[in-house]
Amino acid sequence: MKPVKVYVSDDIAVDSAIEYLQSHIPDDVRNSQEYGFIFPEIKSCIEEFSQKAKKLANAGTTIHIDKEYKVAGSKILVVLEYPRKKGLFERIAGILRRG
Repeated sequence: MKPVKVYVSDDIAVDSAIEYLQSHIPDDVRNSQEYGFIFPEIKSCIEEFSQKAKKLANAGTTIHIDKEYKVAGSKILVVLEYPRKKGLFERIAGILRRG
C-alpha cells in the first residue's frame, strides 16, 4: 500500500494539511485503536513542521525532512519541504500568469 503523504510548507495552512491527511487515510486505519494514540503526535508534527517552514521562509534557507508513522499496516508520511518544489503544472501556470 502506498504511503499517505502530507506536505507542509510555509504556504500551506496547518488545518488544511490535517484535513487533507484525514481525508486520505483509509477508514480501517482511522478506526483502529492505534490511530487514536498516534494521531495527536502526527498533528503536532504537522504543526511543528509548519512553524519551521515559516521561520525558514524568513531566513531564506532550504530544507527537506520526512517523518514516517506506521499505523495498522499503513504508512503516513509527513514531509516538510521549503521551498516547496513546484510541479510541471504549477510552473506552466506561473509562466502563463506572467506572460
